[in-house]
Amino acid sequence: MSICLALTDPDWSVTKDVFSIIGTLVSAGGVIAAFWIGSQGLATWRRQIQGVNSHDLAKRILLEIYNIRQLMRAGRNRSHTMAETEGMPTPSPGLDTRTRAIKSREYAFGVRTRKINAAVMSLSVSALEAEALWGSAIYPHLKKIDQLAKEICNYLGVYIFIKDPDLEGDDLEDAKEYFDGLRSIFVSFQKDSSDPFTVEFDECFKQAELYLKSQMLVS
Repeated sequence: MSICLALTDPDWSVTKDVFSIIGTLVSAGGVIAAFWIGSQGLATWRRQIQGVNSHDLAKRILLEIYNIRQLMRAGRNRSHTMAETEGMPTPSPGLDTRTRAIKSREYAFGVRTRKINAAVMSLSVSALEAEALWGSAIYPHLKKIDQLAKEICNYLGVYIFIKDPDLEGDDLEDAKEYFDGLRSIFVSFQKDSSDPFTVEFDECFKQAELYLKSQMLVS
């Protein structure tokens, strides 16, 4: 009987230590479980926020790109509208009709160039935000748009320069030689407008649009 009691009678000091250890482990397990659940919830929340931010940013940049595309398309028109000369200083009364027309076109092309440059500058600011969210994958698309915008603005500037009636001699010849080396950015009104610039222009904006639409689907 004493042997049985010796085997079954608990040592309460040891038992309390065991319960204490178990309690500590249970508490630690609860903290770990709570941390895991919390981290999973935080990760889900971050993904949701990133998805919302990615969608909104992609939509905003896409609208900016649509605006730039429209401005660049307008810039490719050889002629200009009356709206583009609003605010133009009144020409001197003594100017002949041809010079008046040149001055009017010069002003209109200047308006186009400033609008394109301002839109591209705004897009470059959005690109910094895009890089923080998506990395550098967007830059090839924006770089191509920037290159085409600069090409249009440069062509318009040189075109106006060589039309200056006061330009003559070597300056005129040098300017014409430089201009002849540029590819024309003016849009063709022929049915088949597959000139190299148009093909590159359309493909550039198509790829940028596809990339941004893919970012709008990120969740």
